[in-house]
Amino acid sequence: MRVWPTDRKPVPTRRYFLYVGLRYRYKNFNGLLAAFARVLSARPELALCVVGAPFSNTEKKLIAELGLAEAIEHYEQVSDAHLAKLYHGERGLCLSLPLRRIRYPAARGDGLRHARGRL
Repeated sequence: MRVWPTDRKPVPTRRYFLYVGLRYRYKNFNGLLAAFARVLSARPELALCVVGAPFSNTEKKLIAELGLAEAIEHYEQVSDAHLAKLYHGERGLCLSLPLRRIRYPAARGDGLRHARGRL
């Protein structure tokens, strides 16, 4: 797992799925990890780009159990400009929204407005 310092603003060099935000249980991040592990078995060249708080010990354990450590690029804090680069990155495949339920429907628009012309 690669964790980028806040002073660097790279974009993944391989094709990636993007997850942005908090990882509360209702957001189903564990389900995303399990699904990504299945995708990765067929497409090992892909990455999961995660923007948000440091991983918890439980998340780190699950990432290791699923064999995803080398496929995850983690950005703990990003500026609006860097986040826009991640949304618009030419290697970005999709924005992941694995929610079990949507508490704030307007929040979907934050990422989706960046995706105009890409969907």
